[in-house]
Amino acid sequence: MKNFDQKEMGNREESIFPQATHSFVLQEEQLEIEQGIQNNNKGIGVVELVLILVVLVGLILIFRTQLMEIMTNVFDKVNNEIGKM
Repeated sequence: MKNFDQKEMGNREESIFPQATHSFVLQEEQLEIEQGIQNNNKGIGVVELVLILVVLVGLILIFRTQLMEIMTNVFDKVNNEIGKM
């Protein structure tokens, strides 16, 4: 019986089970791609920032009149205090 080294065994297994070896390689590549996607969290910060901005703009639009009254009162008080100096 002839001794095979690891490389020759790999070639022999591929020739005996070509579909199984090819399928296993594809599964490994797919697993690497999925792990790369799971580890990529760069876009999450952008999405969160956009959602926060959308909520803030919505709140500003909803409470626009109340905010305008508050800001007008604040600026009037500031102007009155400056005028007293």
